Amino acid sequence: MTLRSRFPYFCPALLLLLAGLPACSDDVATDDDAGTGTGTSGSTDTEATETNSGDTDSLEHCGNGLIDNGEQCEGTNLNGFSCVDLGFMDGELACGADCLFDATDCSEVVCGDGLIGGNETCDGEALAEQSCETLGYTGGELACSDDCSAFDESGCYTAVCGDGMVSGPEPCDGEDLGGNSCVDLGFGGGELACLDDCSFDTAACLSCGNGVIDDGELCDGEDLGEADCADFGWLGGALACNDGCDGFIEDGCVDA
Repeated sequence: MTLRSRFPYFCPALLLLLAGLPACSDDVATDDDAGTGTGTSGSTDTEATETNSGDTDSLEHCGNGLIDNGEQCEGTNLNGFSCVDLGFMDGELACGADCLFDATDCSEVVCGDGLIGGNETCDGEALAEQSCETLGYTGGELACSDDCSAFDESGCYTAVCGDGMVSGPEPCDGEDLGGNSCVDLGFGGGELACLDDCSFDTAACLSCGNGVIDDGELCDGEDLGEADCADFGWLGGALACNDGCDGFIEDGCVDA
């Protein structure tokens, strides 16, 4: 049975009209498509909002009394830090409104002021109770570098008796007498030597000539031991000491 037989008044033009109308399913698809577009836009907006929120997390939590991620401090809670911990000399560290350290009242470290501060190892004569000995040397004079960043150990030494070099407290070492002689040690002359323990051997030094009357000497140079020409029967004159310090020279004495 045809449409015309069932609907005698059916008009072909109406069929054409109906065919040109959009189907209901097409309308739904269009709505869904629009919804999908809206959903995509909404998702982007949400992500942007979350990103912006993450950037301000520390500020959002700042002031809650707890040091959260991104915060250095919170109110009076400086997390155990001080100006010194941040490399300053001293001063009063504070916490800013953004929960970050405020070092406005911290004082800068000044190398050369004789005070150890911040990252300084030493400063001038302030050596932080260190010495050549505490650094493993035998002795010497520890100093501080010009930039206060390290110790100057050039004045420290490690003495080894027997190495032929005078170092530290050694007066001599082998043939190295440190530039000294019997005369430098107060003797009149002779041959200075060095003992195995790196001390001076003065056995060959001569005491005569040092200007001081030593054991076994009657005089020495101008030191006559209060003796004069009168002691030898002269009326006056100038008594002298012989080169061996064991007798007097009366050539300068006179009878009148």
